[in-house]
Amino acid sequence: MVWFGAVHQDTDHLNMHIWYAKISPETRPSMLLKSGKPKGVIDFKAKHQAESKFRYEIESDATKIKRANVYEAVGNYRTQIKQDSLTRLDRTHKYTSDLQKIYDELPQDLRGRWKVGNTDTLVTDDTSRMAPANRQMNGLIDNLLTHELKDDYQAFQSTAQKMDGMMAETHGNQHKGQEKWSEAQDKRLRKELANGIYRQFNEQFNADQKINDGKFHKQAKGNFEKVKQRNEQPENPKMVTQHIPAPVGKLNKIAKRMTKQSRQELQQMHRMLQDTMVDQSQNVSDESLSRHL
Repeated sequence: MVWFGAVHQDTDHLNMHIWYAKISPETRPSMLLKSGKPKGVIDFKAKHQAESKFRYEIESDATKIKRANVYEAVGNYRTQIKQDSLTRLDRTHKYTSDLQKIYDELPQDLRGRWKVGNTDTLVTDDTSRMAPANRQMNGLIDNLLTHELKDDYQAFQSTAQKMDGMMAETHGNQHKGQEKWSEAQDKRLRKELANGIYRQFNEQFNADQKINDGKFHKQAKGNFEKVKQRNEQPENPKMVTQHIPAPVGKLNKIAKRMTKQSRQELQQMHRMLQDTMVDQSQNVSDESLSRHL
């Protein structure tokens, strides 16, 4: 690689231009024309990688630490918001109906595989089969971030916007319509919140999840399981007879009672038979005495 550059100090902002090119013959198919000649331009992705590495090398340690602190803070806020949102949704009664509406819109043939998909945002038009559920999901997430998680969400936004200012100092003003770093982080948060809720509908409740590890574990009688169980019941529950097995102790008591009752009946029959035999013997004795007389 051969390169040279020029620094412009006579403009409104300090800037630098760099030119660089390969010395060795180009062999990459993506960089060759049909005629076999090189295109003469660098791949757009490689260009951004080079710019990023160059900026990182000339930044001061203080700037690097400042940026790393912002990245860490935004990540911590995102993790906490996801954790709190699932806990509140599972344990707050007022969200049961909202979760039920989302569950009712889910395509049942995709059961166990519900997710947002490979997109930056929740698709709400008819190009996606998840669109009806995603529309309900957007309303629920807006409600959560506006009310229940308002303080954490505002802290998340303000911290992410600090990076926007740092990006402007490093890269200059953005182009019209260019997405800010904070906007991309907001989309990521909403997508991960939605996937977290869909994951609870996909997963079966595990009664053994009683570990106090600080992570979210849905409850057996929580809203997520209530919604699933309500939809998994038979259509005509009155026509279905449920046979509940009796406890073993109760069955033993019934068997003992029946055995005692049978024993009493046998004893009563034995007494009746003895009385009959005594009566017959008495009748024979009376007849013999009358004949003798």
